[in-house]
Amino acid sequence: MVNTPAAGETGEGEKRRRSSRRLFALAAIEIYIEKRRTTMSKQRHHGPAIGSHLGKPIFQFIENRDGRYVFDRLAECDDEGCPLDQVKKGELLLHPGLIYRKVS
Repeated sequence: MVNTPAAGETGEGEKRRRSSRRLFALAAIEIYIEKRRTTMSKQRHHGPAIGSHLGKPIFQFIENRDGRYVFDRLAECDDEGCPLDQVKKGELLLHPGLIYRKVS
């Protein structure tokens, strides 16, 4: 299926709409992640810091009621946020762009 602009709409208008939808979705995701991070921080235990990223510690592992997650990699983020297509099943994306993989 080919995506063509609606009658009277320019390609630039379509780009702006897609960009607006992406920003809205990213804002909603950031709110969800922040709420989850806040909830998890109350129930989370972590291992030693193995580095830092953007001034925040990178812990070797974190544990919460869902199990243990080990640090796997940094997310590729830009000014608009971190695209979620890089997060796989069984992984967590934590602020500021840290991806942890579930091990138990």
